[in-house]
Amino acid sequence: MNYKLPSRKILVHKPVEFRNLCAEARDRICYVANPKWLWQMKYDGCHGIVIVHDGGVQMFSREGNECKAADHILKEFRDRGYPNGAYFGEFWHMGLPFKDISGIFRRQYSDARSAECCYKVFDYVELDEFEAGHSPVCYGARWDRLQRIVNKATPDGMSKIQCAYTFVYSDESFARAEEATKNLRGMGHIYGLDGYVAKQYGGDWTAGDGKKGQTIKVKDHISVDLLCVAVEEGKGKFEGMIGSLLVEWKGEIVPVSGGRLTDQERREIDICGKIVEVHALGITPDGKLREPRFQRIRYDKTEPSE
Repeated sequence: MNYKLPSRKILVHKPVEFRNLCAEARDRICYVANPKWLWQMKYDGCHGIVIVHDGGVQMFSREGNECKAADHILKEFRDRGYPNGAYFGEFWHMGLPFKDISGIFRRQYSDARSAECCYKVFDYVELDEFEAGHSPVCYGARWDRLQRIVNKATPDGMSKIQCAYTFVYSDESFARAEEATKNLRGMGHIYGLDGYVAKQYGGDWTAGDGKKGQTIKVKDHISVDLLCVAVEEGKGKFEGMIGSLLVEWKGEIVPVSGGRLTDQERREIDICGKIVEVHALGITPDGKLREPRFQRIRYDKTEPSE
């Protein structure tokens, strides 16, 4: 029996960058580097919502599209007796870049390659809470509940369903997380990690709502998802190829450097009309992006950041 998603625009609780918090939240939150926050690695995968409902299990993208490439993960949810509810996590692979993971996630079938991907789960709400769009249970309690569920279902630890790496913030625990990432990359793993997500221990879950500061992105840069409206031809070695992009930012059309576009992509990619991730060093006093650069196409998104 197929599950019918709630008829609302946004299905997930959205993390925000500190600059996008409402004034009240900015005043209340002085600093997220303290024990009142749980920190999680921000896996560079595709957000998947797994719905377990009376024996049925389905995975959906944050946009509400059913994912057909995660049969191995859904089978584990069924076979290991996971309780009804909505599970939130990243469809992810340590050794693949985001564009490859995204390509697998958007397929309409499972195969040997998709079976190598895992599901890094980081939140859980009961089914009636998901359908209502709100859970009053604080994140600390939701996380403890989720860990108990996963540990009970996978006592041997041999599973593609894994809890996201999470720690109570301290200088020492943060240093250990950074060292672990450095070591893995040193072994040759791509290990897609784009900063951290800090979660307020007492924060609730509300679909589409993040401006109260329950969940905050912690990065060494600003990341925004913007609509690409046009491209400009490059000069010199990029002549005849994409040199830069034009995107919509705060009601204006602004140029963005080609950044991570490969030469082949500069020649062949059709990027106009798509949502692209743009990184910048900050925002200037007059509201401009400082040194914006292209990172990737967000195939998993259809709307720009707020």
